[in-house]
Amino acid sequence: MRTARRIVLLLVLTRAIAGCGESASPVAPSVLVPVPPTGTVIDASRVGGVAYDSAFRVLGGAVVEVVDGPQAGLSIIADAKGRFSLSGTFDDDTRFRAAKEGYVAETQRRSSQCVTCNPNYFVYFNLATLAPPVNLAGNYTLTFVADSSCKQLPPEVRTRSYEATVTPIPKSRYPDNTYFELTVGGAPFFTNYKTVPLHVAGDYFAVELGDFHGQPGLVEQVAETTYLAFSGSAPVSVGSSTLSSISVPFEGLIDYCVLPAAMGSRYSCVPVSVDARAQCQSTRHRLTSSDREPGDHRP
Repeated sequence: MRTARRIVLLLVLTRAIAGCGESASPVAPSVLVPVPPTGTVIDASRVGGVAYDSAFRVLGGAVVEVVDGPQAGLSIIADAKGRFSLSGTFDDDTRFRAAKEGYVAETQRRSSQCVTCNPNYFVYFNLATLAPPVNLAGNYTLTFVADSSCKQLPPEVRTRSYEATVTPIPKSRYPDNTYFELTVGGAPFFTNYKTVPLHVAGDYFAVELGDFHGQPGLVEQVAETTYLAFSGSAPVSVGSSTLSSISVPFEGLIDYCVLPAAMGSRYSCVPVSVDARAQCQSTRHRLTSSDREPGDHRP
């Protein structure tokens, strides 16, 4: 199921520019303050942003143009990381357009004001490929196999298989048929750690487990106070005709944690408070998926 050295059906997490400097989230800045604090100067003459494809791969060389307003026709080429910056007279109604050969052009307005960001306004693009996206919807068996060198992990958790259901989710922020959610089952999972997003571009999709704040993407509750967490990624390129059997490297962390008491609502395995803990970070974990109900996944 999914792409280039990361994974097959998972999430994307998501990488971009948000906040001061470069950040890891592929969405617009989340700290939105309508009235700046005393002493803060908001610069409305600059707009920054990033151009991605619909699977959040950066689109270096994309042309970003101001569509209307006093700076209509002003354009810039995104750098190798998909980033761009424009200066001029802009307001909330100003539209910006991104285009690149092989992709469907997209028009967006700037984000809401972000007081803590530099610049204070951003525009994010997710351009769909001209090739139709592969259809990931279906029911699968998802298996994680730890790197064979991970002897520190208990034998019973080195291979774990789960039921997985992939569902298309219509979202106005993303091109049609490019956003899915993968939900795992067949075992007890820690609350809020059993669903991940999948972003598709043509026959490529990216599975990203976890975020850039250290939280894992999937957490199995193996026993009342025992947890197995997966963080990492595995992009996958697939043929447009089938997803029946895929096996790809999973680069990331498998974390086994035994606590003296159950966790709260957020995953937290602090070394000083654990009864037992084993971790294995590797580029040689494996993730496989197979259809539980084989079907047609062509676009």
